[in-house]
Amino acid sequence: MVLARRALDDALPLIANSWGWIFTEMGRQPWVVYGVLRTRDAVSPASPRPRSSPR
Repeated sequence: MVLARRALDDALPLIANSWGWIFTEMGRQPWVVYGVLRTRDAVSPASPRPRSSPR
């Protein structure tokens, strides 16, 4: 019983985070497609792409 509870404790935050991201992106996409929202404004700043520095 404790092991099953531990498995749920580990899995639920991952599932909740994934569903939150999916619903956010699903809600954002129609606005971009119909031209109401620009693509550059729709990009999330949560995980910026690292820029390569010229050497």
